[in-house]
Amino acid sequence: MATKRRASAKSVHLTALTEARPLARDRVAFLGEYSQRTGAESCGDDLLVLALFWPISSTAWDSLISSWTALCALRNNVAVAQESWVLEAAPQLAAPIHDPTAQESTLATLIGRTQIRCSVAVVHGARKPPLRQARSAYQPMFATCITAYDAFLKGSPARQPCSTIVLRSRDADADRVLGDTFDRARQQVTDAEWLNQISLLSWNEPTTPLPLEVANLASCAVARRVLQPSIVNPIWEAMTLKLVQFPLGLAPRKRSKGR
Repeated sequence: MATKRRASAKSVHLTALTEARPLARDRVAFLGEYSQRTGAESCGDDLLVLALFWPISSTAWDSLISSWTALCALRNNVAVAQESWVLEAAPQLAAPIHDPTAQESTLATLIGRTQIRCSVAVVHGARKPPLRQARSAYQPMFATCITAYDAFLKGSPARQPCSTIVLRSRDADADRVLGDTFDRARQQVTDAEWLNQISLLSWNEPTTPLPLEVANLASCAVARRVLQPSIVNPIWEAMTLKLVQFPLGLAPRKRSKGR
């Protein structure tokens, strides 16, 4: 029988993140990731997605947590969540929502209402697992995400840039390689002094901050859009309103005009 999970508002750890380290909540961005081997190694059909999310208001992440906490309270007596790709990608966010279809639509609404923006990078067709080719795969993807964020900042000169990007930790060696790769990537972005001050923080605590779950969930939604473009994908649709740039081949479909 599939395992089912129940939500608990006590699992929110963004406060722990900012209390443990001198971080301003409105200056923390989150980098989600999806990686999957979708074919044999000789076929070169791996898929890697990075999604960088940043707040556009000082209360964006707090509002996200408040909305999720209210959702937990509203659905406190509802049956535990059914297993789904959403629950696997974002176990805290999806836990208070029983039905898989409702998980997608509810969390799409939550993302849509949160004052955030994002950039996405996609590599499809790598011939080795992503971590074995971190510099060749991740470096241009890091550069794509931060270049889009830099363009956003240049169009909003009154905004302070984020000082920290949080992503999930792997192990010490992998975290070091990714940190070095990020340093190389930011050297590719010219005329961006804010990049000299930003740091990459690998999150290695047992409980993931909710904004990082949003970023991971969004990465999975992008992957589903790549692999199954014809399926209904409300989380991807919500992301289209937040993206500051569209990856090649993922531009939103034009809607036909009614007669």
